[in-house]
Amino acid sequence: MSFIILALSDGVCSVNGLVYLSRLSLLVFHGVAPLFRRLWRLGGMVFFVPRGVFNPVVSVSSVLLVELVRRYARGLVVDIGCGSGVLSVAAARLPRVSLVLGVDSSLASVAVTRVNARLNEVEDRVRCYPSWRRLLGEVVSRGGADTVVVNPPYLPCDPLLPGEEAWCGGKDLSITLRLLGLSLGLLRSNGVLLASLSSLSGPEIPGFLRSRAKCFDKVSKRIGTEEILAVACRPT
Repeated sequence: MSFIILALSDGVCSVNGLVYLSRLSLLVFHGVAPLFRRLWRLGGMVFFVPRGVFNPVVSVSSVLLVELVRRYARGLVVDIGCGSGVLSVAAARLPRVSLVLGVDSSLASVAVTRVNARLNEVEDRVRCYPSWRRLLGEVVSRGGADTVVVNPPYLPCDPLLPGEEAWCGGKDLSITLRLLGLSLGLLRSNGVLLASLSSLSGPEIPGFLRSRAKCFDKVSKRIGTEEILAVACRPT
């Protein structure tokens, strides 16, 4: 993976400036979008996204992860931080996926994931929990996950405003790295991790993945000077 290193110069934004612009645009989009509509469509799926729930349609990382989910998700799928449930639903629609288990600390997201599973007629194949303990218990009882998908907060910033925990993973990205570590720990030896990151994440996420996994596929999209990626990796 190649990442952009931006130098400070007259008329050129620093990395910190670009992180600020990225988090501001996410905050504005997620604040304004619910004012205009609550039902959204993505890849043949329909989603109810109320205020306070991460909107996958205005998120490039979610769209990229849906593409990788369709390529690689199989067996028992775990969706870490399920949000609106877009990744859970995308996985549950695949015949090769037997069950999707999601988890989110937001009770609103857990409820919305269940609603969206019903809207897309896969409610019998999607379970979403507000409790890590319940999720871990079920995954362990099934011998581990075949696929784990996570759209972590990959910007190096501390969440200050409500909702920013969806994209700010701490200035040192400690929150993000913890989620990636948990995700890899849930996988069977031949399982696949599907995760997102950004060129603004810096070297921490790529370095962590290189030390714990082997990434074999990626999709990406450039938004201005930022490159957003989704990667498929196997634990080593």
